[in-house]
Amino acid sequence: MMPVRHDFSDCPDGGISIQSYSYCEVFAEKIRALKERTRPRDLYDVINFYRRPESREVAGDVKSILAKKCEFKGISLPSLEDLDQHKQICASGWFFDAIDSARHLGVSRARVTQVLARLKE
Repeated sequence: MMPVRHDFSDCPDGGISIQSYSYCEVFAEKIRALKERTRPRDLYDVINFYRRPESREVAGDVKSILAKKCEFKGISLPSLEDLDQHKQICASGWFFDAIDSARHLGVSRARVTQVLARLKE
């Protein structure tokens, strides 16, 4: 059970808890998914997880969880070379896939363009 942050006066005594994956679990799963399927939404999520300050604090936990996930799936840990294999696919269609995926998430075309441009850095 994970506590739900609720900063309003109507929060019940004892707070609110739900069953959910931990931050580390979700981050590790997104990295694994990025290696296996290389979808724009996974790349977008991994970049945003990486940029969050708390990610630095839990990097070891994320790597440990990721290693277990990869072992279970029978795959190696992701590397930059893995993403490099998908470069042509990315160049040919990612931008439009990213725009389409982002629209469903309420993310603007300008924001997607900004994120994809930063990948070239």
